[in-house]
Amino acid sequence: MIDDWTLLPTEQALLAGSQEANRLGLAVMLKAFQYEGRFPARTRDVPQAAVEFVSRQVGVEVTQFERYDWRGRSSSTHRALIREFCGYRAFAEADVPPLVDWMCEHALPREERQDLLKLKALALDHLRDSRIEPPTHAQLERHLASAERTFETKLCGLVFSRLDPARVQALDDLLRATVADEDEPEADRTSLIHSLRTDSRRPGLESVEQQIAKLGRLRAVGLPRGLFEGVPIGVQRRYRERTGVETPSELRAHPEAIRATQLAAFVQLRLGEITDSLVDHLIHTVHKIGARAERRVEKRILANIKKTSGKDRLFERLLEAALDNPEGTVREVLFPVMGEERLRDLLREFRARGSYRQEVHMHLRSSYKQHYRRMTLVIPQIEAVYVGDDLSPATGRAMGTEALWCCGSWRSA
Repeated sequence: MIDDWTLLPTEQALLAGSQEANRLGLAVMLKAFQYEGRFPARTRDVPQAAVEFVSRQVGVEVTQFERYDWRGRSSSTHRALIREFCGYRAFAEADVPPLVDWMCEHALPREERQDLLKLKALALDHLRDSRIEPPTHAQLERHLASAERTFETKLCGLVFSRLDPARVQALDDLLRATVADEDEPEADRTSLIHSLRTDSRRPGLESVEQQIAKLGRLRAVGLPRGLFEGVPIGVQRRYRERTGVETPSELRAHPEAIRATQLAAFVQLRLGEITDSLVDHLIHTVHKIGARAERRVEKRILANIKKTSGKDRLFERLLEAALDNPEGTVREVLFPVMGEERLRDLLREFRARGSYRQEVHMHLRSSYKQHYRRMTLVIPQIEAVYVGDDLSPATGRAMGTEALWCCGSWRSA
């Protein structure tokens, strides 16, 4: 409060000759303008504590502030006086193009989501740095809307110019084609774009194959390399999110350049999203193979052996008996400590331990050969995605294969 609302001697001199209500109003407007970079429009725009603090400095009752005429001639004169004192000028029509250009170059490319309040704050900061009094809120919002339209027109025109007619047609085909619903195959067919923007809910071989099919559809569009060169990733995500929520009819209603840019951003980013999801499905499926094999082996072993409890204490007693009677026979020395049948149970348990991993591995191989070998079809797809990102084929293949190995449960067939 003290730093922002204290009147300096030069500012006190500016108030000389003003009547009480006008003097307090001028002082409050001056400090508010210095603090916010714009004039308050009415009494309630200024915190009461700030008004009281200023009123004590100018020696005027705080109630006089209610009498200040915000729309009269004195108020206009005060604004002009404050602008001149602070080195500002009023916003003019000639300032609109520079403001739009600045928003297109410095603000809109950095915003992943077009938040009007945040854009207004950026515009106000820019005008303040330029020593220009901002326009009214309504006028500023109109100028921001103009900047957004200009930015979108230029951006979409640039991206569209990099697409040949065949690619534009392939993007439009995403809105026309239909496919069977993944969750309800017997139901009516759904639009291809809807299918591409949904994620498979149930990890498993079927989901892996669905993801592979989606990758194929997206790669078939054939987006050129460098299509979004110079376009910030946040802006790409903005267009991808639009495509994710608009219906096919809403997408078709856009001008051609905007529609193509939105769909291209969706395809570009969805390729990476599905690839990441696909790797997650693969890891989950491989883990499931291992867990299922372990459960089958454990069930069979537990059915054939009787676990011996308190093994550590039994071993201790057996060792003590053997060491105390080194010349005696097993029947004479050990059987009294642990009966013959319990010793046989213990032997079967230890033999089962030795073959456990081998048997689990056998079931892994069997499941893979009979059902899951189709998963390896994904490796060329992952390779193609990574190669599309300027990696060598060998590197792409290695990264695709690593997706299958990274869970640690995979075994060679």
